[in-house]
This record gives sequence, C-alpha cells and structure tokens, in this order.
Amino acid sequence: MSPEPFDPARTYRVRLAATVRLGPVKYLARAGHEMTGAVLNAIVQEHGADAIASAEPI
Repeated sequence: MSPEPFDPARTYRVRLAATVRLGPVKYLARAGHEMTGAVLNAIVQEHGADAIASAEPI
C-alpha cells in the first residue's frame, strides 16, 4: 500500500479541480476550502489526485 499523499493531522487550503461528493457532503470546485489531510486523502482515494487542483498547508 502506498503512503498517503497528505498528512492526516494537518489542515490545508484547497482548490478543487471539479465538484466532489464525499459521503453526504458536496465540495464545489472553487477556492477557499479548508480541509484536513484525512479528508484530502479520502478524496484522492475515491476520486483520484486530479480532483485536487492545489492544496497548501496552513
């Protein structure tokens, strides 16, 4: 199993490349999201790394 691309304990400022649904939550493709690395890793696992346009630790 490959390592997770984001530190699950960190918080990131995120811009998505496309609208992403993760469970009951829908994240729109726009700037301004703040997510934990654990959420980002779940997005990558379910939708692929291309769903994330940028993610900067804050």
